[in-house]
Amino acid sequence: MTREEYKSRSLVGLIDKYFDNSFINAISALVKEDKVSVDELKELIDLIEKGK
Repeated sequence: MTREEYKSRSLVGLIDKYFDNSFINAISALVKEDKVSVDELKELIDLIEKGK
């Protein structure tokens, strides 16, 4: 297993276990704790829209 695969599986497991399998809940928690900036959220939206 590559490092990237491990990180991906770990992240998915964390979101499943602690955020009811909801990426929105995970991002919302980061936003509430000021761990994610508006610019980072815009960058994430750009990545999603580009399909990456």
